Amino acid sequence: MRSDLFRQNCLHSSCKYILLATACLAGCSGDTGSGSPIPSVDMASAPDAAPSAAKAQAFALDSGVDNAAMDGLAIRLAWSRLEPTEGSYSFTQLDDALNKVATARKSATLHIFGAVAQGATPSWVKTAGAQFYTANGRTDPVPWDSVYLTKWAAFVPKLAEHLTQAGTASLVTRISITVPVPEMNLFSCTRGLLDSASIPFDRAKYLAAWKQMVDVYQSAFPTTAKLISAPQNGICLNDGDTKFFREVMDYALSKDAQHFGMFAADLSAVGSARVQPYVDLSSRAAISFQPVAAFSNDPNRWVKGTMLELYCAGLKLGGSYFEVYSADLTNADPAVQQGIGAIHDPSRCP
Repeated sequence: MRSDLFRQNCLHSSCKYILLATACLAGCSGDTGSGSPIPSVDMASAPDAAPSAAKAQAFALDSGVDNAAMDGLAIRLAWSRLEPTEGSYSFTQLDDALNKVATARKSATLHIFGAVAQGATPSWVKTAGAQFYTANGRTDPVPWDSVYLTKWAAFVPKLAEHLTQAGTASLVTRISITVPVPEMNLFSCTRGLLDSASIPFDRAKYLAAWKQMVDVYQSAFPTTAKLISAPQNGICLNDGDTKFFREVMDYALSKDAQHFGMFAADLSAVGSARVQPYVDLSSRAAISFQPVAAFSNDPNRWVKGTMLELYCAGLKLGGSYFEVYSADLTNADPAVQQGIGAIHDPSRCP
């Protein structure tokens, strides 16, 4: 899991993006782009979210769907792998993963990335005229660029069409909205500039881009749960714009009150700095979590505690869906397995 070819820290509480040779992966690191530590969340004072009517679900991240403790598989792939040339699709990796899900008689979550990971955006998107920018050694499409959004908007229904034709659409119970970016913060945006040099941050266009993608995903996946990643400390570096995410969620829930939810990939033993400002939305939208890092491979101690504390923190915040890194799933330490087991058995939580 940690044999990364690429790692990039974002400005907020830590989102790390990893691109392996065969997939675009997203997880979380543990510091801000400015070098500040993750803000701690006081779980003792955290308001309890409305309890979920159903038992929380546990999904293996990338592998391990055959594990009896898992309800499904979270699949992470790059757009460039699935549409290497415009209009020409290669769904073999996706089909292989979904075949494993079918064999295990379980469900799948799709995280298909179109940007913010090295090589995730197909090269032909730039050739088609999309505007790109470079910051911190990484080149990405401008998140509100019309060409980029139009090309992605054409891809998403093709993805849905393929799943239907392949007979695997019913396996996919969740899909994350990963364009304009997978996690809503803009890691390089400071002082009103997207790239600290020449491209002004345009809040109105960025908000319009998110609303456009809500419409695109709703049209292609009307009955699938759609996950929207919550930001931390606003959109640009510490701008404190918490209204932006609320505007996106209000728009999404106005389209479909049942099939849009919150997602945060920064869950640690002290909670989630991304979800904490929006816990009140849990009465309207389900909350889903990915851990900040694999506990079993966490040299920087980003988890900030035990596996039991991590998943119990997420349950207290109202989480109904949790991803489990494969390194933790295969860890023989009873304490690690006890923590994973708390997802299905909250009575294990202190």
